Amino acid sequence: MRIDAGQQQQQQRVVIFSHVPIHEKASSLFHLLWSHLSVRQMPATHECVCAWCSGHDRKGSYAEDDEVHYLTFAGMVEAFERNAFTLVHAFRGQLVIEGIGKQASLTLQVPASAKTSKR
Repeated sequence: MRIDAGQQQQQQRVVIFSHVPIHEKASSLFHLLWSHLSVRQMPATHECVCAWCSGHDRKGSYAEDDEVHYLTFAGMVEAFERNAFTLVHAFRGQLVIEGIGKQASLTLQVPASAKTSKR
């Protein structure tokens, strides 16, 4: 995975969407990417990355680590009574996670630019 240097230089924020979670506090250990420890170095070392969104662990979960939000969305596969899906709205300074059905809604604060990040 590669982050474009222009995104860093232009102070753009980056949200990564992946099938498999990479943070152990946002997933069960069984569902983590096998190389999650090495892959997790990428968002930690690129100030432009503000969130990592994934699925795979269908119960859904959330963690924040070093100003990066790690979201694992609830899956509709096991939502027998209530469906589960998510809309992500990106605004300057925040991500609004609109959960439908089993998925919880969240508003996540993110620095408006990498320049205002504490990393």
